[in-house]
Amino acid sequence: MYRTSLLTTSLAVATLSVSAMAETVNAEQQNSKGTDALKPVIRQNSQGFSEYIKDKLSIHVESNHFDWKGKDDNSKGKQTFTPVTVTYRENNIDLGIRRAHINSKNETPKREGEVTTLSDSNLSLAYTQPLSKKTSVRFSGEWNLPTGKATLDSDEKNAMMDGGLVDQVRFGEGLNITTGASLVHNVSDKLLLGLGYSHTWLGTYDPNLHVSGDKLNPGNQDHITLQGQYKGDRYLLLGGATYTMSDVTEFGHKKYYEKGNRLDTNVTGIYALTDKDRVTLGARYSTQKPDTYVNRITGNFEKESRNVNGDSFYVYSEYARNWRPKHTIKFNASYLDIDANSYDFSSDYYNAGRNKVTYGMGYDWQIMPKLMANASIKRYEVTDKASFTTGKDTEYQGWNSQVGFSYNF
Repeated sequence: MYRTSLLTTSLAVATLSVSAMAETVNAEQQNSKGTDALKPVIRQNSQGFSEYIKDKLSIHVESNHFDWKGKDDNSKGKQTFTPVTVTYRENNIDLGIRRAHINSKNETPKREGEVTTLSDSNLSLAYTQPLSKKTSVRFSGEWNLPTGKATLDSDEKNAMMDGGLVDQVRFGEGLNITTGASLVHNVSDKLLLGLGYSHTWLGTYDPNLHVSGDKLNPGNQDHITLQGQYKGDRYLLLGGATYTMSDVTEFGHKKYYEKGNRLDTNVTGIYALTDKDRVTLGARYSTQKPDTYVNRITGNFEKESRNVNGDSFYVYSEYARNWRPKHTIKFNASYLDIDANSYDFSSDYYNAGRNKVTYGMGYDWQIMPKLMANASIKRYEVTDKASFTTGKDTEYQGWNSQVGFSYNF
């Protein structure tokens, strides 16, 4: 709206100036005075618009590129994922919108496939209401709008690659809606505790083009979260747990399976060694109860006789140094271990256990007070344990490069 008004004003001023060329010198002087009189109005409108976005509106753009290949076979693939995130904060209200461009290409012989598309659109809204000086409640909503590419045809399905090798497994889903509330209490100046609950409605979508009656309904989910934060003189501790309960997933309007309840726990510590050096250590542990599925022999919907959902353990470490004003260099490494078979409904992948090692470095540059740039490069090595199909461990290796920019208006 501001740009349109400013453009209209500028055109009006230009028209007056052209008309004045055919008038007397006195008319030109009068027109000049009129133009000068408009400047305070333009300046005032500009300042008024700036007040709506200054220190409230921010935009973040980044691009992630993944390039992987099998160590002992000809499997390989690439993916570039470029999300754009816009956020707006006004008093106790937070708004956000996010959308990405995806190019995913599987180059494995006889399994080639490529998809280039825009992703689903993610909208978020949150409102924080203080209840007292130490306690507040936060209400939130999130909407996944199905603007991506959920329905795939023939070779396009090959462009869906494992989530341990690339960022985006699927390129679109249904209309997903999440609503929730959380209570945050400042126990002391150093200790902060939070308890939250959210419910997610996962919308139906059609994963296969030219196939009728195969719509996938992932079912709904409930999440209970407990988080804590403790701030010391030179360190910060973060930790919490999330318990997820899932409804039945239906395929073609028939029961498909039901994921077992899942518990995710996490802890992170950040310690400032000096004014320029800091170390970050983090760990996450996840466990899941047995799934319920349709027994192909009896046709009954029953729990698994043994739990094939593998517990997972993840550790992360990073060293960062502000080696120059506005410049930070980082070195990081992580390790992931999944010790049993695990199923991902979004990609229909089974995994008989996995180890993943990642290591790399990053760089942050505060170009201006409101403009930040960052870049990173990581090497990852994945080992999938032998399954009935493969008969032996399968190894992959790849690179992940990232560059991003953030601007606060």
